[in-house]
Amino acid sequence: MAFGAFREVIVIEHAVESTNETGEFIQTWECFASARAEIRSLTYGQRAMMDQQVPTASWQCRLRWINGVRGKMRVRWASNCDRILNISSMQEIGHKQYLQLVLEERPES
Repeated sequence: MAFGAFREVIVIEHAVESTNETGEFIQTWECFASARAEIRSLTYGQRAMMDQQVPTASWQCRLRWINGVRGKMRVRWASNCDRILNISSMQEIGHKQYLQLVLEERPES
């Protein structure tokens, strides 16, 4: 790994479900881990959603191994305006040396 490759700051978040005073389920996100990472753009495109063109993008993210990261978590890209990215795939590199994630930015529906 090249020196200085992990320039970006990310926060891995996990969903926490609770109920409000009326008994409705509420999903909030809490910090699971903070890390420095290397993020590279993979694709950028547009998709039709509700008769509108919506931009979509995906990135490849490489970081040092963190135990417990799951696909249902999300990444908040802290060093890029707190963009919210969903984990679409995960891959272990080496023997728990690095973690490579493919992240997708999905529009709010």
